[in-house]
Amino acid sequence: MPYQTFDHTADLGVLGQADSLTALFEETARALSEQICGPRSFKATGQTRVDVTGRDWPDLMINWLRELLYLVNGKNLVFGPVGIGMLKEYALKAVVPVDKAGCAPHEMFNEIKAVTYHQLQVEPMAGGWQACIIFDV
Repeated sequence: MPYQTFDHTADLGVLGQADSLTALFEETARALSEQICGPRSFKATGQTRVDVTGRDWPDLMINWLRELLYLVNGKNLVFGPVGIGMLKEYALKAVVPVDKAGCAPHEMFNEIKAVTYHQLQVEPMAGGWQACIIFDV
């Protein structure tokens, strides 16, 4: 099931669901990307490796999304659909396709300042996994 957004006081919430934990991490990356640049076609001009760890699944989710947000805010890149190369208990490795930010067709749609722990959830559900994440906008 595709992610859904919801309003949160001065913030933006995302509720994601997927059949597997790997798909959930990929879906939340897509949600972050589309909230920053809007839905669009993407052509990568490069790629970067992202390796993150966490204390538990929610902490790993935060660290994952913060690394992706750093690509945008810290390195002036946008990223496209990601495929997780490795996901095991509280560790993730991925190669992320990137392009320079601000280049057509990658105009910025929303500014996301941070990924927060506020109301964070990453948990199993019937038939898969779900996550609730709040972005500071």
